[in-house]
Amino acid sequence: RGDAETTLYGVELHLPHLKRKLGLARLALRGWRRLHPPCSHPPITYELAVAVACRLASTGYSDFGVATLLAFESYLRVSELVGLQVVDVADVGDYRLGETHAVMSLRLAQTKTGPEQFAEVRDPAICALVRSVLHSRRHDKFLFSFSASAFRYRFRHACDALDLSPAYVPHSLRHGGATRDFMAGVTLEEVLRRGRWASTKSARHYIQSGRAMLLTLQIPPGVARAARLLTRDVLRSMTLAQEH
Repeated sequence: RGDAETTLYGVELHLPHLKRKLGLARLALRGWRRLHPPCSHPPITYELAVAVACRLASTGYSDFGVATLLAFESYLRVSELVGLQVVDVADVGDYRLGETHAVMSLRLAQTKTGPEQFAEVRDPAICALVRSVLHSRRHDKFLFSFSASAFRYRFRHACDALDLSPAYVPHSLRHGGATRDFMAGVTLEEVLRRGRWASTKSARHYIQSGRAMLLTLQIPPGVARAARLLTRDVLRSMTLAQEH
């Protein structure tokens, strides 16, 4: 079904004049969704996201680790993450946004809810990690050189190595970032803005179900303790993981 949806949206994107002429295809997908509702994936906590990122960095996939933290911090979908170009990153004080620009920002050329969206990176440690990737890829087009399927594979491999639930998927990062911020007191309106949701109702359900799903998951005690230690200094933890 995912391939069918992607094909339909791709055809409509590249051939806009067909957008209102594929009604039967849309009806078929709608019926398919009703017969087989999508599986809800749980949010991942910040501590576990850091643990996964450090695991990736320690096995030679540091860019995957940085991408993991960036997806969590900025509520990025996988397609948005791998579609980021070097020129899409605006650091603090970027002349294109003016001197008052106070946070690292990301231009998202294409998103599920429409083109030309904006995301922010507020965590100083994650900003520093993104800068390191920018420095290494300043002559390249894309910020990350891997594909969406490669990221999904490496993320799953790292979760398996930490004995984490198979229910965690890369989308758990976006879900986790939004859930953490809401639980920390960020207003729903701000979470909606940062997550680029079109519907308040769907976002509210998304966050509420996420908090409930957190209680259904079992986390190995050793991994939980290590994850808490890693979050005390994320930048140092990632640096040490890369060195080892």
